[in-house]
Amino acid sequence: MRKKFPKIVEKIFLKNKKIFLILGDIGIFGFTSFFKNNPRNSLNISTMEQTMVGYAAGLSKGGYIPFIHTISPFVVLRALEQIKIDLCYNNLSSNIVTVGASNDYSKLGVTHQCFEDISILLNYNINIFLPSSEFDFEHLMLKNYNNKKVNYFRISSKNSNLKIKENTFIEKRKKKFLIVFLGDALSHFEALILKFNNDCDIYFINSLNLKSVFNFKNYNKIIIIELIYGNILQNLITRDNLLPKSVEIFTLSPKVPYIRNYGTQSQHFTKMGINIKQLEKKISKLLNV
Repeated sequence: MRKKFPKIVEKIFLKNKKIFLILGDIGIFGFTSFFKNNPRNSLNISTMEQTMVGYAAGLSKGGYIPFIHTISPFVVLRALEQIKIDLCYNNLSSNIVTVGASNDYSKLGVTHQCFEDISILLNYNINIFLPSSEFDFEHLMLKNYNNKKVNYFRISSKNSNLKIKENTFIEKRKKKFLIVFLGDALSHFEALILKFNNDCDIYFINSLNLKSVFNFKNYNKIIIIELIYGNILQNLITRDNLLPKSVEIFTLSPKVPYIRNYGTQSQHFTKMGINIKQLEKKISKLLNV
């Protein structure tokens, strides 16, 4: 998805010269062509994330469509006040595109982890986009970049093989059990579909906000898989009391906002109990299969 991002920006710029790209000292090589050809619409602001968001707010106020790009903890955690006040409070728009939230920088330690990004940002009037592949990333970006809102795109290092545009069923056979993949959980654990598609309906979600409603009342058990801390989807599903009390919901996700261990992404998933084999075992136990 990271390699696709510059191509999407260039594609948008051909149609809309009001976009402005702000980098936080990452993705420089990928955007070499854009910086060279459009110096008036691009800026590498370096590692000044609070300034980056404030600058984007000013651009938005002046009629531009800002694109902010950096590593997720650097903007969500360091510049949260600016996101809240400069953008959300003032009803300004921006496209925040981040990498690393699903622990793509596992070898760099806790400073580069941000499992809690969505649980933080969902408190505000922000559209959350969680693509699973280059395909739905491009679709979501082209459809929403100019929607006059604050948009948060959480892109990942892995791509799903499925071409899904928006929230939808992957398998729907009117089973009594439902598995829900949120965002790039599908990219990392797509093999679970083949394992359980005879036992469950399977749903995929790549966009949500505070107003999102997911009514899965026809199921006895709902199993949610997400690479986010905070039981995000479970909280949204149960918020409006749309489900009968008999429906059981289980979330398989990181249970801590950060981990102390260094290592590969796979080793981190194992430490958190969410590698593919661990998930398969947990789901099998929940479904009694």
